[in-house]
Amino acid sequence: RFTIEQSGICSAESFEIDRRTSRGGITAYEWDFDGTTDNRSDGVFSYSFENTASPVPLSRPITLTVSNAQGCDSSITRTISVYPEVRADFTLDDYTVCFPWPTVFTNNTENADNFNWDYGDGTGSNDEDPDAHIFNNFDVVSDTNFTIRLITRSIYNCYDSAMQSVTVYAKPDAEFYFPVMVDCPPFVAEMVNESDGNSLNYFWEFGDGYTSTAENPSHLFENNTSGISDVPVRLIVTSQRTCRDTAEHTLSIYPNVAVSFT
Repeated sequence: RFTIEQSGICSAESFEIDRRTSRGGITAYEWDFDGTTDNRSDGVFSYSFENTASPVPLSRPITLTVSNAQGCDSSITRTISVYPEVRADFTLDDYTVCFPWPTVFTNNTENADNFNWDYGDGTGSNDEDPDAHIFNNFDVVSDTNFTIRLITRSIYNCYDSAMQSVTVYAKPDAEFYFPVMVDCPPFVAEMVNESDGNSLNYFWEFGDGYTSTAENPSHLFENNTSGISDVPVRLIVTSQRTCRDTAEHTLSIYPNVAVSFT
């Protein structure tokens, strides 16, 4: 005789077999674990089965045959259910992003119906296919890494987990000001660049079709209309990681005055 401590196990989970209730001058033990034989005589030992291919539980027979010195033998068979292996797996659409670009998760888990996502930033989800998530990085210089962990569970209480990491690049901070914001034409306006970040490239749009890549440019503005001209000036900064930020401020140019007499 022997006992099994539980009726079902998860794939590759160890379970305990106890044959210490066998009696009768036994001299030999022969175990048959669903085709795998063993002559071990331990009173208590552990064993495991795998179920990596079937999406439903498999029934695995275990047979113990005992014999004595007189050649008498006896057999008993018990079965144990082996639940499907839970395989947690997911991918990210991009493993390096600029803040605030969202990260999209693709869940490739098999044989699970319960999902627990930990995004590594104090938030998470219990959805099978969660919405895209924005990982914050408010530092203008340093990158930030987040480890995302998915814990999955089946209806048979079998678990598995998977992890991925995403790097969120520092987002530069674009900013500038005009020492003089309003003037008469011809108005040579200076731009003072106060942007912050790593190895920045600059692209200025002066609102009149002209551009510049200088760090602190100046530009000549004209106004040949009869009213005040408000011109938007835009600065786009790009970091070495190709992350961008934009700042925009407005200049005002008074109407040009033309004098004439005869």
